[in-house]
Amino acid sequence: MDTRPALSVNISLTEARLGRPGSPGDLAPILPEGGRPVALELTVPGLPSQARAVRRYLHGLTADLPVPAAPAVWMGSELFANAVLHSRSGDPGGTVTVGVYEWPDRIRVRMVDDGPRPESVGGPHVRPLDLDEPGGLGLRVVSTEAARWGVDHPGDGRTGVWFDLDLPGPPRVIR
Repeated sequence: MDTRPALSVNISLTEARLGRPGSPGDLAPILPEGGRPVALELTVPGLPSQARAVRRYLHGLTADLPVPAAPAVWMGSELFANAVLHSRSGDPGGTVTVGVYEWPDRIRVRMVDDGPRPESVGGPHVRPLDLDEPGGLGLRVVSTEAARWGVDHPGDGRTGVWFDLDLPGPPRVIR
């Protein structure tokens, strides 16, 4: 059982910073090319109990966008669970950062974890379907339901996993 204390997280739009981190302790968001952040990224401890905060954050940001909020929430929850289970984010002191970005024709949900554990043999990937094994369906669900998904590496040892949801209708103007 994990006995690390849960941390409270405050989000402030006025504190949003764009660009790459200046030092390992300065985890500024890395803006996906061409996208605009919907709000400041949320960073939470890599604890399963923080899934609730991630789901509430995603629901709050996507509820006002012209995209169904439910898929963004449950696919984002899958990515969070994977980050905690399979990366250093689930180790003591680990964190996961989640962001929502928009383009005129889509939104992107992106989880950034603390990077692979030393014993990892590969990055995030869709596992072969094995109905007798527990788990292993998270990225399969994301790859099936999202318009696009992928993995990126910010260059600081962390790993980003993202998915896009296309917006209905013609592209809209982003302010």
